[in-house]
Amino acid sequence: MDRATLIHVELSDAERQMLIAALLRWGGPAAPTESPSTAMGFHGLPTFGQEFA
Repeated sequence: MDRATLIHVELSDAERQMLIAALLRWGGPAAPTESPSTAMGFHGLPTFGQEFA
């Protein structure tokens, strides 16, 4: 599979909220990017940051 291929995963609202909370609390070296924020159902990184940062 090509790394650029997007895979759609259905997440419930509760699962999406848990994933977002975990990523925000992780505190690791990673920073949110456009692709994961879009995969989580946001319209890109700016809307992810507005709602959860």
